[in-house]
Formats: sequence, C-alpha cells, structure tokens
Amino acid sequence: MNTLILITAAAVCNSLALTLLKITGDKLRITPGFLEVLRSSWLIVLLSTVLYAVSFLLTIKVFSGSTFSRAVPTYVGINIMSTLLIAVLYFRESASFSLAFGSALIIAGVWLIQTSTT
Repeated sequence: MNTLILITAAAVCNSLALTLLKITGDKLRITPGFLEVLRSSWLIVLLSTVLYAVSFLLTIKVFSGSTFSRAVPTYVGINIMSTLLIAVLYFRESASFSLAFGSALIIAGVWLIQTSTT
C-alpha cells in the first residue's frame, strides 16, 4: 500500500482519537468528578483507545518500509493539518490568517519532503 496513504490514515486516526478525548474532557467542565465522566463516556474512551491502537499499528507498518526522516515529518504535518481541520469544522474554533498561512507552510513542507529525491 502507498506509504503516504498509510501515514495519512495513521495521522487521521490519531487526530480523531484526540478529538474524542477532547469531547470527554469537555464533559469534565459540566460534570464534576473524573470517574463519573469516565463511567458515562466509556464508549468514547474505548473508541479513542481503538483509534490510537490503529494509528500505532499503521505507524509501525510505515516505519517498516520507509525512511524515518521522511515518515515522521509527514506524519506530524498531516496530524497537525487534520487536527486544525477538526478544530475549525467540528469545534467551531476561529480560523485566522496566521492559521491559514501556517497550514499552507505545513502542506508545502510535507509536499517537499515527499517529493525530494535524496
């Protein structure tokens, strides 16, 4: 399978797991008591754990067939981008010029890393 697809899948799974943990964490502001939140959100926590596990296994697969110096920056860049998209689209966080410009730089960096020949 294409390495970039595996890296993207791993990074997106990681971002989705973080999103589910954020949703659970937000419940702590409403419901006092950590254990009560875990009891009421066990399915979300379980799904988050599964997504982390999938991300972990995909990352191992990526490392088995690609160079570390390309795989890690690409993974981190895609993880940041997917997290920013979720923040803006799902959590309705504001998008600013600096966020858009920084995102463009990340995309350009990932593209340069993936297309370099050395």
